[in-house]
Amino acid sequence: METDDAGRLYLTNWEHDAIMRRLPDGTVETLVHHSGLLWPDTLSVADGYVYVTANQLHRQAKYQGGRDLRRRPYALFRVPIGAGAVRLTAE
Repeated sequence: METDDAGRLYLTNWEHDAIMRRLPDGTVETLVHHSGLLWPDTLSVADGYVYVTANQLHRQAKYQGGRDLRRRPYALFRVPIGAGAVRLTAE
């Protein structure tokens, strides 16, 4: 999960190759769905984008009877969100 400075929460949805977004009013929407977004993981917000890796966890040999089904190139996706990262300050 990750948040932005507009009060939205981002969640990965590995079952649907998607990133979901929860708005401040509680509404949940699909931000992006892409067939290459295989097991989305590790969200980060920066410079008006959300970044997410497609780590293909479900294709590792451990889950595929000893066969490694991961495929290159491994992907990092960038999706525009029109907001920035939450800045934490020390008091």
